[in-house]
Amino acid sequence: MQTKLKILLCAVALSQLALVSPCRATTYETPNWPGLVKWVHPEYPPSLWRQGVTGRGVFLLKIDPRTGDVTEVKVLKSAGYTILNELAAKAFLQCKFKPGGRTEIKTSWEFYHHGYSRVLH
Repeated sequence: MQTKLKILLCAVALSQLALVSPCRATTYETPNWPGLVKWVHPEYPPSLWRQGVTGRGVFLLKIDPRTGDVTEVKVLKSAGYTILNELAAKAFLQCKFKPGGRTEIKTSWEFYHHGYSRVLH
């Protein structure tokens, strides 16, 4: 009886691992931008990739040269979904640069699902 219980617990644990997927936006690496002090990765909720919400957008970050804060994010090319544009902008507005540096940066960002996952119904 104990063996069946152990097998059942292992099966449940493995099924929970299958629900966790390595979804991410582009890479986990920090961009190599001159003067970058603080980087915040855009959030990519698993519920979005489960629904097939992926995309790549191009963004323009406006930087205040006195403070190094990102003051504005313009969407030059939409990622295809408003929510993805908003998630990217939310993260980019939290980034910080050294004062006296660049005043704007143009970047692309891709939201995609990487790797294999099995979603149980």
